[in-house]
Amino acid sequence: MLLSRRSATRFWPARRSSCTASRPWLSCLLLTSLVAHAAASGPDTDKVTLNVHKVPLRVAIQQLASQCNYEFVYDDHRISDEKVTCRLRDKPIHIVLAKLLADTPLSFRIFDNKRIVFARGASPEEFRFKVYGIITDDATSNPIEAANVFLANTTLGSATNKDGEFLITGVPLGTFDLVVSRLGYAVAKTKLLVYQAINDTLRFALEPKPYEAPEIEISAQAMKQWRSQFKKFRKLFFSETENANTCHILNEGVLDFEQKNRGLFVADAVEPLIIENKSLGYRMNYVMEIFTASPSLITMRGFAKYEEMTPSTSDENLLWSNNRKRAYRGSLKHFLATLFKTKRLTSLSNTNMVVDNNFLLQAGFRVFEVKDPWRSRDKVNVDNPEHLLKSTESTGESALTFPHYLMVHYTREKPPRDYYNFGSRFGFPNQEVSFITLTQDSIVVDKAGNVYDDNGLRVDGYGIRTYGYWSWERMADRMPWDYAQSVRVSRTAEATKSITN
Repeated sequence: MLLSRRSATRFWPARRSSCTASRPWLSCLLLTSLVAHAAASGPDTDKVTLNVHKVPLRVAIQQLASQCNYEFVYDDHRISDEKVTCRLRDKPIHIVLAKLLADTPLSFRIFDNKRIVFARGASPEEFRFKVYGIITDDATSNPIEAANVFLANTTLGSATNKDGEFLITGVPLGTFDLVVSRLGYAVAKTKLLVYQAINDTLRFALEPKPYEAPEIEISAQAMKQWRSQFKKFRKLFFSETENANTCHILNEGVLDFEQKNRGLFVADAVEPLIIENKSLGYRMNYVMEIFTASPSLITMRGFAKYEEMTPSTSDENLLWSNNRKRAYRGSLKHFLATLFKTKRLTSLSNTNMVVDNNFLLQAGFRVFEVKDPWRSRDKVNVDNPEHLLKSTESTGESALTFPHYLMVHYTREKPPRDYYNFGSRFGFPNQEVSFITLTQDSIVVDKAGNVYDDNGLRVDGYGIRTYGYWSWERMADRMPWDYAQSVRVSRTAEATKSITN
């Protein structure tokens, strides 16, 4: 399996590069760090007291930093000297910060309970950074050219030059899987925590893994069997959506299949899959870690580097743009982002105000709580979706939690005819109805609808099991995490979309 091969690949922690200072194009945003040690000996280091009245914001932040063992990270020029007031005693640091910054243009995010990053604006995501590194051969120490280096499941990535160097720009705050792949080498992967400007050089030494075809004569019968298995894999991997018809695996020969007991179908790939999605205009380099399919459950996990293809005409560019919007709307990511929007407005609104804040209904989502969708269709309408999300320490994240199942009906479009047989299993062949359940008590989601695992990594499908329409849409309709869906759609446009589908 690729996982076991990858475990042998060595990764050195970031070290200061002697050549970084000589590269002006590597200059990054200068941040200020305040590290306090006064409270490090106390058992409740996350609880602070702040009693200030009309003092400069910079002074209040410094007072907080002196009481706890967090590292406060911010751009000094973005911290204004406006006067603030806050009186709280023995409260968790995130509660005090939320109160202190409530009437300021600043927001914050806490990383690993050790660093607090401040940003000016609605979100710390306005910070963007650069990641620089060098890739070498583990056996010879020679630089490796044309290696793929990317942040998993985003469009952010780069290829190494003849000196083995790579540079990824526009990296937001967050925690990512940084993946390195190259034909003839084992895939390398590490957790990348981005909380401030990265002035160090990341170094990877890839382990050679030559691919040698077995010296046997492949019979026509064996090739026929492989073709049949590939056809099955393609259907399970891409599904049967409209976009699946235009998806192509350009190096299908790297795939191998095995049919095990009890109908378990397993696929493996000795190299990353190169995929073109000609409906969405993306070319993907997909590192497949796990793919199994039983008669009742499909499990797949991998890391994709998305690259926008170059349209041949303006009409094709417009087609891709519209198809991307269509793939996003009604998706699980769209639902989670809309749910987060509803939660944030509710929590920030004055309790004495009457606010129509159910963005789920406005976006076309009807949500119900269901105890058992297989035995009983008794459902309770979720009138106030706020209780589904609980606050976390970070302003840009919330914890999704609910018992049993959620039934989500997207009403703005109807599924294509190809969905009828699949949807009939769930009783809704002509509606985009999905069921989700959590495989743990709660999961963390951000305002963009991304899901995070226990290590803070963005992970597709982590902690969530889907049934119905969302389980029918698979790799052919998947969008990169950094896709920005910002176009406001009128009801007329949505109605037109429903008719055309």
